[in-house]
Parts: sequence; C-alpha cells; structure tokens
Amino acid sequence: MTYTEIAHANGAWSARVLLPATPFETVCGLLKDLTAHTGMPITAFQFGGDGDPVDELLLVRDPSRTHGTPEVREYETLATRLTAETGWPVASAHSPRDGILVGLGLREGFEPGAPQHSLTEVEQHLAERGTCWRCRAARLVSARLVGGDVQWYDEVGAVVEAPAEMTPVIEQMAGTFRQDRFVVTNFSNGWTRALATT
Repeated sequence: MTYTEIAHANGAWSARVLLPATPFETVCGLLKDLTAHTGMPITAFQFGGDGDPVDELLLVRDPSRTHGTPEVREYETLATRLTAETGWPVASAHSPRDGILVGLGLREGFEPGAPQHSLTEVEQHLAERGTCWRCRAARLVSARLVGGDVQWYDEVGAVVEAPAEMTPVIEQMAGTFRQDRFVVTNFSNGWTRALATT
C-alpha cells in the first residue's frame, strides 16, 4: 500500500496522563464529555489490552484536512483542564521528547469483521528492521464534536515509539496490516502528519 500525507501540523506534542486503575468505559466517558464541553477534538492512546482497566493514557494531536488542527498551546490548556477536573497528573518527564510516536490499529481497515493482527506481529516486524524502539498495547480512541454531537471511535492497537529513521519501516508495517490512515508525531523534527492510502 502507498501512503500520502493528507494533513500536516507544525509542532509535535503529547501529554502522558497517569490515573488510578479505571474502567475503559469510564475514561471514554470523561474524554467524550471533555470534547462536548470544550469543542476540542481528542485523540488518546489508553494503554493496556482490550478489557483491561486504564492507568495511563497518552494524549496526542491528530491533524485533519477537513476540520483543521488546534495549536499545541490549546492542547496544553486541554490537558490542564483534564488534570483539574480529574486530579490525574500529567507526567511530563515521561512523555516522548525525540524520535517518532505512532498509533497503529491492529484491524485491517475500518470494517468490524476485518482480520485482526496481534501485538506480537508488530514487535516481530520492528525487531527484524530496527533497534531502540518501544511497542505497547493500547486502545486508540478519538472524539470530535461535529454538528453538536460527539463522534467517537475506538480500536485495539499498538503504540510505537522509535527513532525517526524508522519512519519508512512503520509505513511499510502499516501497509502490511492494511491500515487506511495513521498519524506520525515526529519529535525530532517538530511536526505531526496524517497519512492515508492513495
């Protein structure tokens, strides 16, 4: 599969939030409410396997050609509000500072019944092609306010942190897993971009 950049935003940002073990559905409800009240789109990686409680999540930006992309300072304000409303601290020292960050769905495409890949497959693909990477299981979630309603999406996925030079490896892996769209946050070069199949 071939990918083309469909949206680009200057700046690379994420915020790692720590919380007491909380049911996935409860965290999703809080994120939906935050989007409904602020109008800000939210994309987050909730670490853990399907059905696991959440004790860590990573907020990221997701550029949109259709809706635009809020500035980093707006997301910093959003993270501050989440902390104020929940008491969950942002662990700034543990957020990525260089390399790339990518969340990849493990299901091929968007159809519910499509083939599902495993975290082990992701790890094997990375191990055969590079070093110094980190891969973790997560639920990939997003909320966006459209026409007064919150549009919600969630999917089982893998979150990869890797050196920037592994970007082509991850693009190749996305193609192998038949991903229609994914986002690369490049902390080394200071940009965030969305890629989609052509």
